[in-house]
Amino acid sequence: MRTNPRVTPPLFRRLVAAGLAALVLTVALLAAAPVAHKHLHADADHADHECAIVFLAHGVTLTTALAAATAVEIEWRETFPAAPVALHLASPRHLLPLKCGPPLLA
Repeated sequence: MRTNPRVTPPLFRRLVAAGLAALVLTVALLAAAPVAHKHLHADADHADHECAIVFLAHGVTLTTALAAATAVEIEWRETFPAAPVALHLASPRHLLPLKCGPPLLA
């Protein structure tokens, strides 16, 4: 027996989604305010400090450029097969004249 899928996600999924959205917003606000970041970490002003807030503040660079495929230049040529000199079409069988008449019904 098949049941109908739920139209709305359950409450737990909604809470998790709201919590993750709030976490991203908090990290973005801390990245914009270095003073607030320093209150969170004691070593936030050090040069070798690494956390999600610092990565977001400096911009995250992905290594997808190394894995990106390079474009290959292709020369486009349109080639057409040679047309036959003459067409020799056979007449279909249903267009040929009858070889004998219809049967005689007596």
